[in-house]
Order: sequence, then C-alpha cells, then structure tokens
Amino acid sequence: MFQATKALRKDTLKLVRTINSAVSEDPAPNEDLDEIFDAMWPKLENRLATLPLVKETVSAKRTVDDMVAEILQIVRTESNTKSKHNILAGVSAAGVSESIEAIPLAGLGAEKTPKTAQSGRRTSTKRTKNRS
Repeated sequence: MFQATKALRKDTLKLVRTINSAVSEDPAPNEDLDEIFDAMWPKLENRLATLPLVKETVSAKRTVDDMVAEILQIVRTESNTKSKHNILAGVSAAGVSESIEAIPLAGLGAEKTPKTAQSGRRTSTKRTKNRS
C-alpha cells in the first residue's frame, strides 16, 4: 500500500494517473496511459502476488503521556534558547558588548587592547617600533 492505495488494479491505475498528472505539465493522455497500464498490469499483478503478506500492525510503544512530555521538553528548550538569544541581542544593542571588548584579557598587556574613548567610540592604540 502506498499513500493509502491498495495493490488492486483499480487503485493502482488511479495512483498511476495521479503520478502522471503530477510529474509533467504535459501528462500522457489517459487513453495512452490506460493502454500501457492494461498491457503491464498482469506482469505487475504476478509480482505483487509473490510478495510476503503484511504482518500485523505494530502499535506504538510509547504512551501519549511520554510523547507529550517530550514535546514539552522540546518547547522549553527552544524557549530557553530564544530567551538567551534575546538577552544577548539586548546586551549588544545597549552597547555593552563594545565595553566588554575593551576590557584587557588576562595575559595581554593594556597596549594590545583597544581603548574606549569618552564618546563611546573605540580607538585603537598604535604600537611604535623601537629604532635602536
């Protein structure tokens, strides 16, 4: 069964017609399609008869409560991720990120770190070479 189509002549022909019209802007005419289908159906029917029978349907192993709990966890995780992103976006918009960048890192001298002027603009410090 494909897309709720049973492997019967009538249903299979309907599926073939649907596929024919979906894959092309200029589908093959139904008369031509029917003629080809009529010629090929006996061979397909024989092949279908050799397939093993479908076993019982296996029911879901998970309970509804388990699935709802998983969905809730996913939603909470997504919500927390968005909250963190919004907080970081707010920090950046407030100009705090520029101030954070101006703080010297451990192990680096202050001469290697950009300084923030009173106006809030970053100015870089130039290093001069010692010409001795």
